[in-house]
Amino acid sequence: MASVVFGLASTRSPLVSMSPLLWPALGERDRVSPDLHSRDGNPVTYEELLQAAPAHIQQELLPAVLQSKYDRAQIALATLAQQLAQADLDAMVVIGNDRDGVNILASNRPAILVYRGQTVRIAPREVNPDADEVTKAPLWAWGREAAVHPVAVDLALHLEEHLITLGFDVADSVSMQAMAHPFGFVYTRLMPAKVVPIVPIVLNAQLPPNIPTPQRCFALGQAIRTAVEAWGVSARVGIVTNGGLSIGVLEEALDRQVLSAMATGDAAALAALPRGWLRGSSGEVVNWVTAAGALEHLPMHQLDYIPAYRSPAGTGSGLAFAYWRDSTT
Repeated sequence: MASVVFGLASTRSPLVSMSPLLWPALGERDRVSPDLHSRDGNPVTYEELLQAAPAHIQQELLPAVLQSKYDRAQIALATLAQQLAQADLDAMVVIGNDRDGVNILASNRPAILVYRGQTVRIAPREVNPDADEVTKAPLWAWGREAAVHPVAVDLALHLEEHLITLGFDVADSVSMQAMAHPFGFVYTRLMPAKVVPIVPIVLNAQLPPNIPTPQRCFALGQAIRTAVEAWGVSARVGIVTNGGLSIGVLEEALDRQVLSAMATGDAAALAALPRGWLRGSSGEVVNWVTAAGALEHLPMHQLDYIPAYRSPAGTGSGLAFAYWRDSTT
């Protein structure tokens, strides 16, 4: 029978793909960002954040500190890729969100979608050749070249049917123009030389009003594992996700709270995360919560947590990297 034997979760922030010398330039764009809000979800301005920012953030922006954090992120990503290769998987369930508006649109916005087409298409994002380096640097996450990769179709159909029986009314898709960059990231930075067939699960992590709650996402992860274990095929299956943690206003304490709760399988603590905080880009935290539900039976190994500040106002991203694996498997 199939079993979930491995999992990983990673940030995919632009900060891990651009020179740390460019981080402050990205921080300058936060002055006009619409994605800055408090823990309760209320919008805040860059100037309000700047007035309240602790003095130590200035030290976080020193070039040597930025370089050190960038280097740590590269080591963590390389370790995740190595762990994924060593897991020797037959299939992967990849949990992502559709930040690009590629497949979750105003005209059709499912909270949870399972894709079961024969293949996934990865397409580089087009950009003006005259764009600056801050704009160009993160585009690797969409893929460096167009590619088509296999889907574990039988597992996808089984998951969808089993999730329905478990009370999750998931949306169904057999055709997509291209996958959003959370999926391109997997192939570009994490996938081993052996391309593993995937089952894409797309969450509406950021677009209200039908964003699934952390409680629902943890239960979804548990149901995914139950479904995998009920698949009548001998297969080693992995759970892979990316995104988050805090994005925009860097919330170190909340990020560490999420990581601690996932490491201990504390579903109640994850369910109690502030809903307001999970608006906008930080909503990608639910990708991690879903994976944690699916992987609660395995020990979590946190490789690193890096509070990556990019402006004196305390904006930036919480860069986190973890994998789940039993040493006996």
